Amino acid sequence: GTYTYANGDIIKGSFINDFLEGYGTFISNDGDTYHGYFKHDMLHGDGKFIFSNGKYFKGHFIENSFHGKGFLQDENGNKYSGNFQFGTFNGKGKYIYQDGRQYTGNWNKNLKHGFGIYEWPDGDIYEGFWYNGKRNGKGIKKKGNIQKEVIYKNNKKISEKIILTPSR
Repeated sequence: GTYTYANGDIIKGSFINDFLEGYGTFISNDGDTYHGYFKHDMLHGDGKFIFSNGKYFKGHFIENSFHGKGFLQDENGNKYSGNFQFGTFNGKGKYIYQDGRQYTGNWNKNLKHGFGIYEWPDGDIYEGFWYNGKRNGKGIKKKGNIQKEVIYKNNKKISEKIILTPSR
């Protein structure tokens, strides 16, 4: 069946006791669409949500939130693939910026948190620890054949020493 809300939103699928259950479709009055599973009219299970601005999410939902494994591409072309917890990046995941930078590692509430590897398009790499989105603690910075041990506190470099250079 199909149900149209007073605001113009539409849901289609199988209704049980007046609730959309199982596979269905949601079309908002502003152009967002969802195809996937529902439980008691809520996005619940695997599905794909396409926002009217071009952003989209494909993965698992619990009670209308991205939750579990999924893929998100925002309206600017940035991409995240990994774990979500109630709508936020949480656990292991990979974020690829539209300019080619990328971060692979741990996340907590949309912030880099724990161990991670940050790579720049020119090949530079930072492997180390993050706290609430900022480099924090010991890490290794690689630029070409040179490796440096670096220590950051609140994203500010405290110390740096070369630990590997090219052999001659």
